Amino acid sequence: MPQKPHAPPPVRLLKRKLAVSNSKWRVYFDDIAQEGHDDVMDYLVLASQTPTADGITGVSILPVRGEQVVLLHLWRHGIDALSWEIPRGFVDAGEDPRSAALRELREETGLECPDEALIPLGHIAPESGTIAGTIALFAALQCQPAAVLSDDDEIGLLEAREFPLAELILMARKSQILDVSTLVALYRYLDWRVQHGDQTAPKSL
Repeated sequence: MPQKPHAPPPVRLLKRKLAVSNSKWRVYFDDIAQEGHDDVMDYLVLASQTPTADGITGVSILPVRGEQVVLLHLWRHGIDALSWEIPRGFVDAGEDPRSAALRELREETGLECPDEALIPLGHIAPESGTIAGTIALFAALQCQPAAVLSDDDEIGLLEAREFPLAELILMARKSQILDVSTLVALYRYLDWRVQHGDQTAPKSL
């Protein structure tokens, strides 16, 4: 989790203006100041509508089936391109991150994972300059099919495909995987296996 400063933060919020909001996000324009620097007006900040008490706004889940990992192939409007990613989504109001992870896994892949096989992989700040929140990462082991997805479950979703771990490592090295949460979850999962004495784990990223 992000470390909070013991002393007052060097950057002060002078004024906050709500620019726009939707069902998931609030967009603020902040006026901020730091001693010895010019004030910055209209610094853009994205904040989730439903953050948890500890600032977790979303989850990303690495679905593992033996030595295979499930990735989603999606068209991402923001970058105007296709992207290979693990399932992810927001934490709903009143929902804990583990429950959100199991829900998103089921909704986006049709897979289920026993609660005891959901491995926490820590947190990331996906864009600490603008997004006010962190993402909880998980590996979902022992995944089994549980539901049939409808065609409109996720906008831009083209397919879900299983990849051998060794192939994913090569894809990451070649920048064929660009999504930050996917890369970090893959790295931390491989490290988790090594830390738990798995001598068969593929070499890390």
